[in-house]
Amino acid sequence: MLNRAFAALFILVGVGALFTTPLSGTTLAEAAENGDSEAQYNLGMMYLTGLGVPQDDGTGFRWIRKAAEHNHAEAEFILGLMFDEGRATSKDEGEAAKWYRKAADQNEPRAQHQLARAYALGRGVTQDLREAARWYKLAAQQGLVDAQSSLALLYETGTGEDEDQKEALRWYLKAAQQGDAEAQFHAGLILKDGLKDPKNAVRLFRSAATQGNADAQILLGIMCAYGSGTPKNYVEAYKWLSLGVSGQAESDDAQELAKKHLAALETRLMTREQIAEAQRASVEFVPKAQPSSQQARSRTTDAADQINQLKATGTAFAVTKDGYLLTNLHVVGASSRVKVSTSSGIRLATIVKTDQEHDVALLKVDSKLAALPVIDSSSVRLGQTVFAIGFPNVGVQGLKPKLTKGEISSLAGIQDDDRYFQISVPLQPGNSGGPLVDMHGNVVGITSAGLNAARALDITGSLPQNVNYAVKSAFLIGFLKSVPKLAARLPPAHQSMERPFEDVVQEAQGAVALVLVY
Repeated sequence: MLNRAFAALFILVGVGALFTTPLSGTTLAEAAENGDSEAQYNLGMMYLTGLGVPQDDGTGFRWIRKAAEHNHAEAEFILGLMFDEGRATSKDEGEAAKWYRKAADQNEPRAQHQLARAYALGRGVTQDLREAARWYKLAAQQGLVDAQSSLALLYETGTGEDEDQKEALRWYLKAAQQGDAEAQFHAGLILKDGLKDPKNAVRLFRSAATQGNADAQILLGIMCAYGSGTPKNYVEAYKWLSLGVSGQAESDDAQELAKKHLAALETRLMTREQIAEAQRASVEFVPKAQPSSQQARSRTTDAADQINQLKATGTAFAVTKDGYLLTNLHVVGASSRVKVSTSSGIRLATIVKTDQEHDVALLKVDSKLAALPVIDSSSVRLGQTVFAIGFPNVGVQGLKPKLTKGEISSLAGIQDDDRYFQISVPLQPGNSGGPLVDMHGNVVGITSAGLNAARALDITGSLPQNVNYAVKSAFLIGFLKSVPKLAARLPPAHQSMERPFEDVVQEAQGAVALVLVY
């Protein structure tokens, strides 16, 4: 592993600016002009987020609307949000509800949730709590955390649904299992007060408390103080009560209750040493964050965040003809959804497997692709000519894939890290995840990182020239062979016969794809 001083020099080539790759011989913009709704949607998201082009809500709205008018469910949902927000158009809750319904009818869970909220609040539609419950349930059944919690609340309070504490608990637990702290707290309340199950209540309160939920911290502290559902522990009680008091509990009554228990612990039950220990634990407490990828998959955030959901891009390349592709894990690791733009169109991708140590991710799309052979990199020699092809900085450099050529500069990466080649092939943001290819057309690595020029200048006094890195294909082969039945579908290596370089490049170009990260 790299030590910290050298790690500062090492920077991931990273996800890059948008945007396009050929779609059946056309650019994304041309495909959008030709009526491709998926291209229209992605082009609209590009303008709304300002990735690769100047941010332009008006142009984004125009393309999103075109896609929505072609019944593109995600575009219908985003268009509803834009009418809800009054972004690039007049605010119109009725129009927002109309587009939410169109997307909801196509089973878009976020739209179902927004439509449910509209019915619950009477925004753009006549208030109808039973209709709200119906749409919440449809979204909840697809795993949307906010919908699961909202549906649980309706069952808990008997609003829009018949009161049913067990059904409320069931939906709170579904949201809780996805790491939602509020749902964990409310499920714990039902278990503690309704079902008299303090042990499981404590488990849920603890999960919520570790994420910083003040109400859960207060109740967990009280239960630790009394030994209810957990062994009595005054130090733990004091720690959680202190954190709850300094947090944002839902009610003043909860804060006052916590203060009374803290006072009792301090004056009657704890030694000075125990109090000091608990205070240290409170100061050292760091809330546990829910994984961002899980949050993005399962939650609805505010409208602006949902509109700005297209985050960045990278490159991938096909390794089988039936739709398996490799890219860097840092390209897709924090994504909620991944799409891949190939010669046959834009496809939703599934992340099949990842390898954090080697920064690799395997994707699967439902598409037939041209595939590149991956060979053992142990045969690669110092000075060997190689090239990369991918989608760097296309907002500046244009809309076609870019090829760069160079040599193997070292058989090891920074600080002699043997997972990497050092290469003189120029790389830029957006190249991450692309293939490093030899002159026969075999993949010998995956382009991943470069030397941080600013840090190198600070440390060495000089700017690095074309110092970039690629993960060796020997590690890619082991990763691919760990996936059952995949090894048999990998194409054979190109032998040492001479081929025109242009033919090698054409084959590689057919295998690379743009990765769209949401």
